[in-house]
Amino acid sequence: MKTSNTIKQIIEHRSIRSFLPKDIDAQTLDNILFAGIRAASSGNMQFYSVIRSTDPELKEKLYQAHGRQNMILEAPVVLTFCSDLNRLKKWMIQGKAHTTFNDFMSFLRGVVDVCLVAQNVAVAAESLGLGTCYMGSTLTNAAKLTEILSLPKQVMPITSMVLGHPRGESNRVERLDPKAVIHDQVYCDHSESHIHSIFEKKNQEALARFAADPKNASLIQEHGIETAAQFYATKKYGQDVLDHCSEDFLECLRTQFDRVFGQK
Repeated sequence: MKTSNTIKQIIEHRSIRSFLPKDIDAQTLDNILFAGIRAASSGNMQFYSVIRSTDPELKEKLYQAHGRQNMILEAPVVLTFCSDLNRLKKWMIQGKAHTTFNDFMSFLRGVVDVCLVAQNVAVAAESLGLGTCYMGSTLTNAAKLTEILSLPKQVMPITSMVLGHPRGESNRVERLDPKAVIHDQVYCDHSESHIHSIFEKKNQEALARFAADPKNASLIQEHGIETAAQFYATKKYGQDVLDHCSEDFLECLRTQFDRVFGQK
């Protein structure tokens, strides 16, 4: 079986949430970001922007907006990846072209471009011994971030990443068996027994990891949680929470892309 240092590095990925008080030199950071923007892009249009935040006062605002996660204050760099149609719109106007790229499909292309760029950045940073962690709180706090980062119309935050020198080791969280997510030729739906087999190990490992945290342990006991699925549905991904976050995100979309999504 052929492999490479790059493949080994990707397989060993782990999220880092604690960082040393040490800056990343400017040239290194520039190289990492350049590697990021070399990612594939729809039509080579680069429907994205990356905001690099290092100022302590700005990071304090981001810390508050992201639910007070300490890694934002510890890491020397916070990156926010945005779907960006604003730049293309202005280029179209300057080029005396029909104003296009103001539609749902272009927004989605921006989302895809963002994911490709962000992962390139993560791989490049980790290849240099740096640590990264994505922040899902970007989607749930899009309106706050839009204000803090002065995002104009047609620019939307999609994901964020902290970047810095790791403080100590971090455990690698296992993923599902490849057979659970890779399908041959066409999609093969899962039987009840298959679902049980592919999630059995995850259920045991995840529930043990959750229970190791005293706050989570009390939640598990309070709600009589017996499976990892029940924990996810009770805490982070309860339907009321998801409904609220979805409506907040849609409201931000309506504001930033009013032609696409319309106003209430």
